[in-house]
Amino acid sequence: METVPTPMIEGVAPMEGARSVLLLGGTTEAFRLAQMFANDPGTDIITSLAGRTSSPRQPAGRLRVGGFGGGDGLAEFIVSERIQAVIDATHPFAATMTDHAIYAAQRTGIPLLLLSRSPWEKTDQDQWIDVPDIATAVDSIPRRARVLLAVGRQEAPAFSKRMDCWFLTRMMEPPDTLVPPGKVLVERPRDNADEECALMSDNRINCVVAKNSGGPGYAKIEAASWMGLPVIMVVQPPKPEAVRVSIVGDAAVWLRRLFSL
Repeated sequence: METVPTPMIEGVAPMEGARSVLLLGGTTEAFRLAQMFANDPGTDIITSLAGRTSSPRQPAGRLRVGGFGGGDGLAEFIVSERIQAVIDATHPFAATMTDHAIYAAQRTGIPLLLLSRSPWEKTDQDQWIDVPDIATAVDSIPRRARVLLAVGRQEAPAFSKRMDCWFLTRMMEPPDTLVPPGKVLVERPRDNADEECALMSDNRINCVVAKNSGGPGYAKIEAASWMGLPVIMVVQPPKPEAVRVSIVGDAAVWLRRLFSL
């Protein structure tokens, strides 16, 4: 089996006797949850990020960046760091990491909570085309469409085969691989639907492709609804059986009850 380098855990060492919690992060919810325990010296929050963003926000507590080497590697980390609880607050489409978290929790007997944001709900004004995966989304784009592509840097290359279309591909960091024909926009999703309308109008967008990740980023969907544009929406992967909440406050309550804080 390939050896995975062990990333360093950055941050101030916890006080003796502190309860260590592994927070699988990368989302706004994970950042907020870590912040809620920033002033609790009895709780040692270790936020683990996959490392796909070069300059992530520094969460409260300690930080670890990099993979674990699968479910077994995660289980070994839980044991070696004496983790007493795991909260999976990864992106709704990070299904592999969630599977690893469930496996590792079962193997080690450590309590696990999934903090999983709810998907956006379709309204009567929306023109959504729900699709199960990226491959279907690629094939569902109308011919010669001008597309706002908002699926993330990893999934964007799959759309390069659609040479008949023009793409405004939005991603948070510059691409390091093949991108679809058109223009790349390096920025975070905008929070204002009016700004998204202006962006789509300026680029003559007539189709939007997005993942139904829920939470932040809804402005583009609202703008598409206002403009009467179709949205090809990749639905969230099926959720595994596990203890789950969708609100940060509920995750904090779960953790406090677990440790009787």
